[in-house]
Amino acid sequence: MNLRLSLISILVLASACGHAAGTGGSVGGAPGSGPGPVQPGSPGAAPIRAASLDTGVAGSGPYARIGWWGGIPSCQGVAPAVGRHGSVIVVTLTSTNPAPPDKPCPEIAMLRSTTVALGPLPSGRYTVHAGGRRASLQVA
Repeated sequence: MNLRLSLISILVLASACGHAAGTGGSVGGAPGSGPGPVQPGSPGAAPIRAASLDTGVAGSGPYARIGWWGGIPSCQGVAPAVGRHGSVIVVTLTSTNPAPPDKPCPEIAMLRSTTVALGPLPSGRYTVHAGGRRASLQVA
């Protein structure tokens, strides 16, 4: 039963390759748009949905590690943005298109991970939101 469920999950994920969640369009810029980040508000600039979210504090400070489904790194990158209002921290990952327009990019789904530094924070408890997920963060 688990093998059957795994195969069905893989087929569902494979059929959604190259499409941002909820947009119906391709991930990244339009074909021929060239390298660089997709500007928020432009077509194809939907925030990336998180498959997982965990937070912590390392020697370099507080961070959020976000797991997400995307394409191969040479064809799809991410641009993180961090905002804070009181004890609420919002991390947004936006798809970028680093590949030149003439480079073929296979549509393949990969579970990827991006670690985002949250910057210096005063001691306290925070709630981190990213891609539809939420996690707590304790800074000592």
